[in-house]
Amino acid sequence: MKRLAAIVGGIALVLAVPATLAQGALDGKKYVGEIGDVGKAADEKDAVFTFAEGSFRSSVCDKYGFERGAYTATKDGDAIRFEARTMSTEYGTNAWRGTVKGGSSKACSSGTRSRRSSTRTRRRSRSGSRRS
Repeated sequence: MKRLAAIVGGIALVLAVPATLAQGALDGKKYVGEIGDVGKAADEKDAVFTFAEGSFRSSVCDKYGFERGAYTATKDGDAIRFEARTMSTEYGTNAWRGTVKGGSSKACSSGTRSRRSSTRTRRRSRSGSRRS
C-alpha cells in the first residue's frame, strides 16, 4: 500500500511540473506591441519581438546594442512560458520572462546596467499581438 501511494505521489508530481519544450519551440513567431516602464504608459509603440533559430530579439533594444539571446520555453496548460537573456556591451543585461497564449504575448524585462561602482535595475513590461 505504501508503495502504491509513493507511485501515485510520484505521478502527481510529474504532472504538476510544466513540460520543457524543445529548443526553438517559438521559432518563426513575431509579436508587435508596446513597451514601457512597469506601472507607466507605454513609451515605445510598434515594438517587434522575434523568436528565430532558438533566440529572442526585441527591436526596441537594437538601438542600445542588445544582441539576440537564447530562450527557453515550457508548456503551461494552453500557454507557453519563455525566458531569455539579452546583452549589450554598453547597457548590460536584460532578463526577459513572458507568456505566449494564442495570438498574444505578455512579457516583463528586468535590465541591469553596471557602471564602475554602481548598478541600476529597470523593470519594463510589454504586451503584443502575433504578426502574420
